Amino acid sequence: MFRYSYPKNERIFYKESQPMCIAIPMRLINIEGTTGLVETDGISRMVNLILIDNPAVGDYLIVHAGCAINRIDEEVALETIETLKSLYDLQK
Repeated sequence: MFRYSYPKNERIFYKESQPMCIAIPMRLINIEGTTGLVETDGISRMVNLILIDNPAVGDYLIVHAGCAINRIDEEVALETIETLKSLYDLQK
């Protein structure tokens, strides 16, 4: 079992019991000020765009915790989406 604790506190992390947060590639479909509507695989969300320089409709963005954190290439985005779908299918 993997275990790690910080020297100045008592938090201990166990590898097999910790959920993992991931960022999802999503396509920007509408911009309203500093927020945007993004979509992937039929799921849409409003996200904060403040970290993206000059966002444009059609951009593929990495979205995490309600914020677009990076712009990525469409080919990479689509490949990542397919990989995530495959991983989900393995867990069914």
